[in-house]
Amino acid sequence: MPPIAVYRVNFANGNLTPELDLLGWGPMVQSAAVAGKVESHSEPGGLHLSYTRQFQDPLGENRVHLPLPAMALPLPIRLFTRVSFDSPKGVTARFPTGVFAEVEPWAVALRVRFGSVGAAAGGVDGATHVTCQFRPTGVRLNTPMSLQRDAATVLDGPLNYNKYQGLWWILPPSRFQLEHAFCGIPTRVRPQDEFHVTGSGSLSLLGKQDHRVYSHKNFSGPTAAFIKELSVVLTMTEASFGRISARVRTFTLFLLTTTPGADVLLEDVDPT
Repeated sequence: MPPIAVYRVNFANGNLTPELDLLGWGPMVQSAAVAGKVESHSEPGGLHLSYTRQFQDPLGENRVHLPLPAMALPLPIRLFTRVSFDSPKGVTARFPTGVFAEVEPWAVALRVRFGSVGAAAGGVDGATHVTCQFRPTGVRLNTPMSLQRDAATVLDGPLNYNKYQGLWWILPPSRFQLEHAFCGIPTRVRPQDEFHVTGSGSLSLLGKQDHRVYSHKNFSGPTAAFIKELSVVLTMTEASFGRISARVRTFTLFLLTTTPGADVLLEDVDPT
C-alpha cells in the first residue's frame, strides 16, 4: 500500500503547528536564535531561515525539527519525508585581510537522527542526510557520508541565485522539493558483517529531477533503537564561511501505517 501522510506543517507566517498530526506529536521546534548567526523571521509564504558563520566560529546549523516522543518510532521502519522551500541564497564572507572566502558548498538537508534510548551520556546518535547542495557549478542532490562515493551530476547550473528569487508578484520564486526515503531495517553486509541502513533521495526544481540511492554504516547497533528526530537543516562544510538562507514552505512525514512498527515483518529483521 502507498505511504500515508501522518504529519504535515505549512510554515506560512512562521507557523510551526501541524495542520495534520495523526499521532499527536505537536509542533515542530526551531533552533535557538543567536543574534547575527542563527536567525529566522516569518513571511507570508513560509519561515525564512538563515545561518551565518564567521572565521572564528565552529561549524553550526539552523534547523526546524520534529523531536519525537521516546520510543514513538522504532528504528526498524520505513519512512518518507518531504520539504518544499524557495529563495535560497549564499553570501560570501570576507577575511579580515579583505580576501573573500567561499560560502559554497552549502545545503538544505533532510536529516533522520536515531539511536538507543539508554545511550551513554555524551554518546553520538546515528544520522543520515539527503541534501540539496549549492555549489559554484550549480545545484545537485547529495547523500553525504554514504558508502557510494560517486558524486551526483549538477541538476541545474551554473549557480545563479537570482534566477530562483522570482519577480515581485509577477513571477513566484522557484520551488524546490527535496525528499528522503529512509529504511532503518538493519542489514548485515559481509565480509565486514556490519549493520547498515539504506535510503534514497529525490530533488526536483524547474521541471528537472534527480534521484539517488544510498547505504550507510552510521548505525547505532543491534540493540533496541528508535528514530529520535526528523529535521530540515541549513548547513555548510567545514571550509565554508558566510551567510546562507532559504525559506521553508512545507514539511510532510509519510509512514506505511498509522501504527508505527506494524509495517515491519518479522522476516525483515535479523534475529541475531
